[in-house]
Amino acid sequence: MSSSGRVLPLARLCARQFSQSAVRRAEVPSENFQKLKVKQQKFQVDDGVPVYIKGGMLDKILYQATVAGTTVGVILGIQVFLTLANK
Repeated sequence: MSSSGRVLPLARLCARQFSQSAVRRAEVPSENFQKLKVKQQKFQVDDGVPVYIKGGMLDKILYQATVAGTTVGVILGIQVFLTLANK
């Protein structure tokens, strides 16, 4: 039997193992899973608030810090370009 003849059955067996779905066990989800689902529901509500602010005050602070940092970076970048252009 050639080497390809030995490899082909092994490949079929592996493909069959990966293509079959796992048996689902009837178990109660953990408490952490339930907490995660509650947080997901909070972010799925269509209330007009952007997702990046729905986390509360900390998200608002991080968002504003990001906007401020980006603005400062753009201004400093323009300043560098103007300085180099005038030399």
